[in-house]
Amino acid sequence: MTDFAIPGDIVLGGEKGRNGDEVKQRPQPSREYFRREHHNPSSYGRIENWLPDVKQFTFQTTMVPISALQAKAILKYRDETKLRGAVRDQERREALSAGDERWGAAASGEAAQDFAEKSIHDPKFLDSMYAFILDDWSKDKDKEVNAWHTSLKQLEQALDTAIHSVVATRRDDSKNNINNNKNNKNNDDNNNTNYSNNRDSDSGGVFIKLSTRSPKDASLNLTKTHEHIKSNIRASSLVLGGGGEEGKASKEIVKEDLRFVNEAASSSLCVTTGAEALRLLLESDRAHSDITANQLYLEGDENFNLQIAVREWCSDVDSDWEFRLFVVDGKSTALTIYNDFYYDARIVANKEAIQAQILSLWEKVRHSIDKKTKNYCIDFAVTPSLEKTFIIEVNNFLAPIAGSGLFKYNKMEDRKLLEEGPFSFRVRTAPLVALEEEIEGVGIRTLHPPLVAMMKAERLAMARKKQKQEHKATVATCQPDASSSSSCSVM
Repeated sequence: MTDFAIPGDIVLGGEKGRNGDEVKQRPQPSREYFRREHHNPSSYGRIENWLPDVKQFTFQTTMVPISALQAKAILKYRDETKLRGAVRDQERREALSAGDERWGAAASGEAAQDFAEKSIHDPKFLDSMYAFILDDWSKDKDKEVNAWHTSLKQLEQALDTAIHSVVATRRDDSKNNINNNKNNKNNDDNNNTNYSNNRDSDSGGVFIKLSTRSPKDASLNLTKTHEHIKSNIRASSLVLGGGGEEGKASKEIVKEDLRFVNEAASSSLCVTTGAEALRLLLESDRAHSDITANQLYLEGDENFNLQIAVREWCSDVDSDWEFRLFVVDGKSTALTIYNDFYYDARIVANKEAIQAQILSLWEKVRHSIDKKTKNYCIDFAVTPSLEKTFIIEVNNFLAPIAGSGLFKYNKMEDRKLLEEGPFSFRVRTAPLVALEEEIEGVGIRTLHPPLVAMMKAERLAMARKKQKQEHKATVATCQPDASSSSSCSVM
């Protein structure tokens, strides 16, 4: 899960490179994605349209409809949260710039700006707004506002029912298929690429997404995610060198931080109640954008038609072991690890086996998909044990709308590989040395900046704590006892 920080020197007709030369303007993903072809009821990018073609090889899914009123309520909730956040940010910015002691010591304009941009990414603020807005709506004398609250509670209940149904069905299926799996363990179709009945779904949770996209961005700002990461950092044996503001993260710390973020975000996306599922939708800009797009592109007598897919959570799947296959004119052109920040020596060592399993499974569904589209990307999950492979989803579009992983779409040679081949498979072959990377012609690509800042602060706090403990131990060691006249100097 990553954010892009685009340089500020983008101009009409192109952008400026490091040497000031104009760079050819690249296709903008958002501009391409927000078209009716991707947001109409028959779009093959919607899960309800591609699911039948891969159903045997993916996860149990139940669809929950969203009414027009519920969609409006989701948008209104996010809009109000952002508005209240913006007001809070402005008040804090002004107070900090003026050196108002209520907000701490006087700060420079730059520090004030940084501090004041945090509300919409601040878990405590979001928690307080969640409690306040829903309570406020429930008491509002305006019938429309009160109806928003009622509609969200109805959606929460529908999601809760769907979640319990998916979990109960999965558990029943697992029990019924234990003996079948034992009897068929030597069958080729149940070896390495087995699917609907060959997985462990004991988490009791589900993953949710709209017909179009998931609200995965919301997980980055949840209290659960932040507390999970903080807890892991506090338990870590790795400490920043120096302990001060200049303390640098080692490669081991960078790798560990990436793992902590992925584990925490993944945990937050596994929901067990309708309330947890609804909260993700309410806090997601992706959900807000897709609901808005669906409303915008309605034609004729069409009504709001997005749905929520409630999908079983498979504990066999490690989100860092997901891969994206690109298909152009019905032919596979490229394969990449999905999380291109992630390095795992096991993936590097088993690269050929992973490729073989993915292409083998793709062959089983390609002809069904070809009847609907010949240009798409399809995401797979391979379990670290290499025993199972699953289809995650089908995306009826290619780069730059779809993320291209370790293939850099702005580089012509990579773009040609994505569009024409020859087939190539890329995984990260060495760990990153920082939680960001520079992409030529684009700028700095980094993990979610608020999370990076939080992790750095937590690491620095742990380093200072260790320094104090070591200093205290040194002082205690150097104190002379009654029978000794020795002393030492402590710097």
